[in-house]
Amino acid sequence: MDRDSIDPRQPGTFARLFLPNTNAIIWTGEPTEMDRRLVAQSGTLVVPGMLDKPLDEILRRYDESAPLLKKIVLPPAVREEAMKALYRMNVTNATLFPDLDGLARSIGMELEIVWAGSQA
Repeated sequence: MDRDSIDPRQPGTFARLFLPNTNAIIWTGEPTEMDRRLVAQSGTLVVPGMLDKPLDEILRRYDESAPLLKKIVLPPAVREEAMKALYRMNVTNATLFPDLDGLARSIGMELEIVWAGSQA
């Protein structure tokens, strides 16, 4: 199956391929309507054909020679420096999640990373 043939936005495709929750497929694409979070995050949708399976498990069933998904885990020792670098680039909870929750989390991170570091 190619990407266009499983597009859940096409009439009947969602009900046929995604609602049964039995097809090991993943469709990625741009949403037809954007909310504030999708705009702020330059969002792309990921629609799995099996909601009870992790994405990496579904992707393992694809016949591809190169990995389709990579997980990057930063060691705890670099977290503070990475968060400061993201803050300097204006990548914060407030810019990624433009609502009150994002603002509150952003203020908390600023208190933890930026202000606490300047007090030392």
